[in-house]
Amino acid sequence: MRPTLLDSDTLTLFHKGHPRVTANAGSYVRQFGQLVFSEFNYYEVTRGLKAARAAAQLARFEVFCQAQRILPFSHEAAVIAADIWATLKREGRLIGEIDVLIAAVAIREQLALARCNVTHFGRINGLTLVDWTV
Repeated sequence: MRPTLLDSDTLTLFHKGHPRVTANAGSYVRQFGQLVFSEFNYYEVTRGLKAARAAAQLARFEVFCQAQRILPFSHEAAVIAADIWATLKREGRLIGEIDVLIAAVAIREQLALARCNVTHFGRINGLTLVDWTV
């Protein structure tokens, strides 16, 4: 297993107890000590839980986050994100803004991205994708 950043969909499936995602997360924690995701993934998960008024789930997620590595958005990641966006814009293949930012963090930190749906992220050169649902 290689160092990996969890995207929001994988993180959500982990919290829902998806068997393969849970098994992969367990293997990852045994090897690396903690799960890794970005501030943008934290935002996406918490906004969903707040919108659903899922207070108990939000509280569990907050406790969970205290033991994980949450990566900030750096200047270097901003430069990478701008390059990704400009390339995709020129190609006429733009993806969601937050997806660009998450991909930039993963590339900056030299991490694979655990993502269930590779359609959008597959457009980004230099980004290694893994699917923890298989």
